[in-house]
Amino acid sequence: MNVLEELGKHHNEWLRMVKSFGAKSEAEDIVQDVYLRIHKYIEKHQAHDKIIKDGKVNKPFVFISLRNTYIMYCKDEKKRVQCVWTTCPNFAKTKRDYNTKSENKFFNRLNQETDSWHWYDKMLFTYYMESGRSYRDLAEESNISLTSIWNTMKNCKERIKDNLSEDWEDLNNGDFERL
Repeated sequence: MNVLEELGKHHNEWLRMVKSFGAKSEAEDIVQDVYLRIHKYIEKHQAHDKIIKDGKVNKPFVFISLRNTYIMYCKDEKKRVQCVWTTCPNFAKTKRDYNTKSENKFFNRLNQETDSWHWYDKMLFTYYMESGRSYRDLAEESNISLTSIWNTMKNCKERIKDNLSEDWEDLNNGDFERL
């Protein structure tokens, strides 16, 4: 019995739980993060029986995992820098009318950054940003594992954050001379 498949059968229930904690758009990410945490936990401790008991999902265990992950998310939110992918969901689209030279410079830098990536990372990141689909939908459509998509997107977002977050802040603050 695949534990993740069993957890996935209750996906909408997990989303409702996380939203009841106060999560909004981040609910899907929190649930996906819990899937990954549970998967790692099972691999490390060989603890299938803690998640699935008598053929049923141990909902209190999942509830506590969801709640703890949401609490960690809220604590970390204060530390997070608002970056490109959270404030401008369509930034990866190249066919965009730019209002100013500074926006044009920023998006050119973004395109240069993604052009330097491995073809797989660039393809997946661009498709994710342009389609607006969840990681789970991408996994189902492409037959790429959810874990692979999650790890790739995490790495791509980190690269953008590391290399372009200051440019994005300058653009939003109107500090065009720095671009």
